[in-house]
Amino acid sequence: MSLPLYKFIHPQDRQKLWISRQQIPNSDLDVQMEFRIVCKNGEIRWVGTVTNPIEWEGQPAFQDFLEDITDRKVVE
Repeated sequence: MSLPLYKFIHPQDRQKLWISRQQIPNSDLDVQMEFRIVCKNGEIRWVGTVTNPIEWEGQPAFQDFLEDITDRKVVE
């Protein structure tokens, strides 16, 4: 729980996430994305996320709500 989200992002999806995060502070809407994560056991899973900018302890931060969407991606 104390590790940053990017530590779990699949290497091929990190740039997409970084670009999206740069746009969030300029948006009035929550940003929705889908990307892969690498689990502790090495398994790759898909997650859908809704992200919004917040302030945490006086610093800009992001609040992420993640949902495992792996089963849906397999069906697609």
